[in-house]
This record gives sequence, structure tokens and C-alpha cells, in this order.
Amino acid sequence: MPCLLDELDDSVYISYRQFMLHGVRRLHSAEPANVIVEMEDQVYVYLSDGRCRIEAWDEESPAPDGSWQAMATARCVADTGVVGLSSLMSGGSGRRILIGPPFFEYGLRIFVGAQGLLLRFWPIKDVFDPTQHARPAGLASTLIPADVVEVRSQFGDWPSSRPLPALPTPRGRAAMGRGLSNLIPPGLLPAELTADQGGDSPKTEGVDWEADMSPEWRENQRKAEEDQRQVDELLGDLRWQVLTHAPFDLMEWPEESRDRYLNELRSGVRIAKRLNPDGMRTFRLRGEDIQLSTGRAPGLSCRAWCWGAEDEPWGDTLMTSREVLARDVLGRRQLITGIVTILRGENGVVEVRDATGPEIERVVAAERTWAKTRD
Repeated sequence: MPCLLDELDDSVYISYRQFMLHGVRRLHSAEPANVIVEMEDQVYVYLSDGRCRIEAWDEESPAPDGSWQAMATARCVADTGVVGLSSLMSGGSGRRILIGPPFFEYGLRIFVGAQGLLLRFWPIKDVFDPTQHARPAGLASTLIPADVVEVRSQFGDWPSSRPLPALPTPRGRAAMGRGLSNLIPPGLLPAELTADQGGDSPKTEGVDWEADMSPEWRENQRKAEEDQRQVDELLGDLRWQVLTHAPFDLMEWPEESRDRYLNELRSGVRIAKRLNPDGMRTFRLRGEDIQLSTGRAPGLSCRAWCWGAEDEPWGDTLMTSREVLARDVLGRRQLITGIVTILRGENGVVEVRDATGPEIERVVAAERTWAKTRD
């Protein structure tokens, strides 16, 4: 029986009787051909109602109840599994939804009704091709591997094939991965986290350090605290979900831009939960620890390369296909690699978990495919 995995209500500004659908391409079998159109790897929807609901199903579902009228159908391939809407003239609301695993072919059917548009996605088949979807960065486009290792999976094998479980609203900062201080320089961490990790300050030693500061410094400090209070009020419970820190000038942004930031953050948190339905331990890496020609988008899996303390090299994280590649004797560090799945990213930091099942198989297949190919 078909199961609704997730849904998203959004609105998009219509210009020239169309809007853009992001995250899918390689459109085919579109009927009629003038409603869902692809041009230069961008999919456009030629309908003039900007009220949209996007639904993700685990298989093709029956027609919706009510007065909905089917307007168009097509097949497409998801780049990462995350889709969103925008207009030709603006960046959209920032809301996104995970429809399933990356590099799957999906069916798409669009309905029109009194409530606006309904876009329904459902998975059809795994179409992952390491020569197209996992091509090494910087490799000449003319090079073709001699032996292509193909792997195929079923939709039900993927974590994103399950609906999001009911989770309690967070009331404190999320648990952090082990050895975080060894991963990310303190400058990339929120100030309160850096202090929590044992940093000493004059205040903790009982010194009245403010007494020696100038009035100008005190005024700047007061203003900074007030700005932070306003940012915390704006974020609400989302402030516990920020990976590093909110933009320092967030309160100076136009209201539309602030709303888009909040929508992106809220959508990113929801997508990360759907990519990790079993609550596996997560950890954070620098963006440069992950080299992926397709980017660092949520849902993609890849091999990470990280230095860790020799006496505690990442603890119980970075366990999938883990290898110790080098040891820095004087620095008492180890260079470790493992396969991870990206959950979300922010300010050059990515939150990941250890890869599982078909995620591992795809990375290994891509490595074997390209192992002997050189420029």
C-alpha cells in the first residue's frame, strides 16, 4: 500500500506563467509536452498558480481525494533527492523536501485544484552510473573507464524510504560527535561550545576583567549581546540546530532574506532527520575533508579524509570502511579515511553519519570504476 513519506507546502512567485523546479533533471516521457519542460538542465513548470504542495511517496499512489485534476506527468532523475521551487525573478522561499535517495528515477504527476498545485513524486528505479554521477573532480571529460562497476539497489534499502518518525522538539543543543575539537578549529565553533570544551577565561578564574575595559568597549559588548539576543529570539528552537553560528549581521538582512534563511535551516534539519531515521551518531567535518565532484549536498555519500588524535582516533565514528593511511609520530595524529553520508552543511562545516548499505556500495563501485583511469 502506498505510503506518504513527507510533504511540503510552499508558494512561489509566478513570472512569465512559469516557475522552476530544482533538484531534478533528465526529464522524459512528459505528457503533455508543454507543461513540464527541461532546458539546459533546468526543469520549468508552465502553470500560473504559485501555491504548491510537494509530496514524496514510496510508490505510485492513487489520485488524491477532492476536486484535483491531473494536468501533467513525467519521469525525471534526482540529483541528490532534495527538491525545491523558485521563480525566474527570485530565489524562492528556501523550503526544500527530500523525495528519496539520489540518482533514482522518479515519477512526477502534477494536479490542479482549488487549493493550488499538487506535485507528487514516487521512485521508479535506481539509475546510478559511476561514469556520470561519481566522476572524479578535474578529470578530462573525454576519459572513459575501461571497466564500469555497476550496482543496483531497491528503494526500500535506503534510509530515506521511511517516513519521518515523531521526534520531540529539542530544548537544548544537539549532542556533538566525538572528538569535535580535533576536527574543527575553535574559530569555527560557536563561542559557547568552545568554552564548554574546557577553555579557560578570566571570568572563570574570578577576575573582574570588565572593570579594566574602556566605556567604548563596554558599549560595543552591550550592543553585541543585544544583537545576539535578537538573533536568538528570531531563531527560537532552531538556535539549537545551527551547526556553527547564525550570520553575524542576520538582523540587518531584509525580512524576506531572514525568512529564507530560517526556511533553509528548518528544511535542512528535517532533511537531515529523514536521512538518519535510526538516529545514528553524527559528527562534523570540515568541508575540505570531503572531495566530491558533485558537491557536498545532503544525501550524497563519499569518502572522508581526516586527521585524528592518535590515542582516540574518532572513537566510534568514521567506522565504515575505515583505514589508517598514515601516522604523524611527532604530532601524535593518524590520517583516517571512511565512507560517510552528508546530512547537512553550513559555513564550510558538514554534518555526516557513517554510510550504510547501498550508500557504501555506490562509493566502492565508483572507486573501483575509476581506480585505473588517469589523465
